[in-house]
Amino acid sequence: MRNWEATQQSQDRIHTNFVKAIREVENYQDETGRIELSSGYNHAWSRSDGSSFIMSDDPNFDPSSVFQDQRWKEMKKVE
Repeated sequence: MRNWEATQQSQDRIHTNFVKAIREVENYQDETGRIELSSGYNHAWSRSDGSSFIMSDDPNFDPSSVFQDQRWKEMKKVE
């Protein structure tokens, strides 16, 4: 029974990753929880309100320096 459960968990993970690839999304984590955002970017920032996000490929871009009246935190990619 445990082998079957392990196989099912593995197949579920593979299926989930396949669906994310088709939908072109990745999971990111911020203070409010996990969110799916468009894939293809290396960096994502959140304003910690759960609804405002900025994505960029520029490692030197900091939205807090552009939007000086707002506080942005970089999000981390998660599985």
